[in-house]
Amino acid sequence: MGCGVSSLTLLLLIIIYVSVWRYIRSERSVILINFCLSIISSNALILVGQTQTRNKVICTLVAAFLHFFFLSSFCWVLTEAWQSYMAVTGRLRNRIIRKRFLCLGWGLPALVVAISVGFTKAKGYGSAN
Repeated sequence: MGCGVSSLTLLLLIIIYVSVWRYIRSERSVILINFCLSIISSNALILVGQTQTRNKVICTLVAAFLHFFFLSSFCWVLTEAWQSYMAVTGRLRNRIIRKRFLCLGWGLPALVVAISVGFTKAKGYGSAN
């Protein structure tokens, strides 16, 4: 129930932001939208993937993607903090910073999950329960 309500309200937030995008376009808005997308994706995987334990491959994929999206959520919060620091100190340059934000928010979690899956050979992802 909680994941469903959370996803609906986050989706509503994204719709509101998209509808007034020309007025609120900023780095913070981009970060917030990406943060919402990572939480919505993890909620959807929880709702759909929790019953996918019979097939070991699908269970492993769901667990790996959950790891990615939860780690991505934490990285987007870190990105928000970094952006706030850069704004306060006056060092914010949009083009270079946006690429770094995207790399931190999506790239770092992908790298961590890829290394984790590679080293464990996906044995720690998924279980019979």
